[in-house]
Amino acid sequence: MSLALTKEQAEYRFIPELDNLPLLNAQFKKQCFSRHAHEGYCIGVIEQGAQRFYRSGGNHIASENCIILVNADQIHDGQTATEQGWRYRAIYPLESMFNEVLSQFANQTGSPLFKDPVVSDRDLARQFRTFFSLANTETNSLEIQSIYYQVMSQLVLRHASGIVSPLKAQKDKKAARQICDYIMANLHNSITTEELSQLTGLNPFYLIRVFQKTMGLPPHAWQNQKRLLKATDLLKSGLSATESGIAVGFNDQSHFNRHFVRMWGTTPGRFQKAWMAQN
Repeated sequence: MSLALTKEQAEYRFIPELDNLPLLNAQFKKQCFSRHAHEGYCIGVIEQGAQRFYRSGGNHIASENCIILVNADQIHDGQTATEQGWRYRAIYPLESMFNEVLSQFANQTGSPLFKDPVVSDRDLARQFRTFFSLANTETNSLEIQSIYYQVMSQLVLRHASGIVSPLKAQKDKKAARQICDYIMANLHNSITTEELSQLTGLNPFYLIRVFQKTMGLPPHAWQNQKRLLKATDLLKSGLSATESGIAVGFNDQSHFNRHFVRMWGTTPGRFQKAWMAQN
């Protein structure tokens, strides 16, 4: 049984890597939002409890793992649907932020329309939660942007009205190779999708899809793999774990350790001790 939420909380963060996109982390029990509209969209994921809200001429209930979709300038309100209250996280992208999303789909322009106020899509909700967590903790601009472009593309493709299949990638191998070469030449630097977009001439949403289709990983994950392989060589040469992480671009040691454990199953320090003991 879910525990009652006793603390009213609303914390906003503005994500600099995404034009200061607002991210709300909130939990309420008594809060009742009056009918209002935002300049942009409201896209939220219910993490605990349930919310009742008005949209499109009627009332709707979104429970745990459901996604709330409110179009730009659309009147809505909000309050708890249970005695326990509700906890959720939400972003508020402007219509202009969807222009590049739609440009990767055939014959699509303008802003998407989400007819359903609530969708039950556990996989997409999980992707959104991953993005929310990264936006709160990660310092890698390429990773934050890549996950955002992926999840927003999936949202539009799965739940926006009248969207057809994505355009077929053209010259994808050439674009992917350009990105690979650029990443390797700037391995220790912070890279953004805007840089890669200018390099290839592809918009960021389309670019992420092309690269992942060709290389099997999104750009940030491919970059991390190459960083980790280089760091492994540095550890073997005797450079300390801290120095190795910084040398390849991991300015946060905890991030370096986390990614290294995911690749090798142990920390950089322990890996180095094992190597030195046998070589």
